[in-house]
Amino acid sequence: MSSRKILLRPEYSHPSSLWPSKELVISEPKNLGFYLPEEIGIKPALGNEILEWTREFQDNFLEKPDSFHQRPRWKDQFDRFQWYDAGWDITYALRDSFPSTQIIPRFSQFVFSINERRENFGKQPLCLPGDEREGYVSIKECRE
Repeated sequence: MSSRKILLRPEYSHPSSLWPSKELVISEPKNLGFYLPEEIGIKPALGNEILEWTREFQDNFLEKPDSFHQRPRWKDQFDRFQWYDAGWDITYALRDSFPSTQIIPRFSQFVFSINERRENFGKQPLCLPGDEREGYVSIKECRE
């Protein structure tokens, strides 16, 4: 099994959202701490799409709430669901470009709440200890 992986995960001050395994790097990075698309062999058109998608994140994402049920906050006029769909388009394009590499999307936490993501995987939503809710599991009891 190949250990070749690329995580697609935005992070503040990271210009490309690309986190490749070392064996995918084809040229030394121009900056310490991150890789640009061309440094791992991504074609210019897809590379520009990734950089634009990341720039949209940097310009429009506001914060993750301290809550299990609230969604992360974005600027009011920005369509976070269109951004999310574009992230999946990039994921599929990367999978086509790197067929022997595992492409791991890590951006849903910037669009959906923790409980939305849990329920999407068939898990019970979370609640805090002492906040008894029917159908929820307390984080004290959660061992998943």
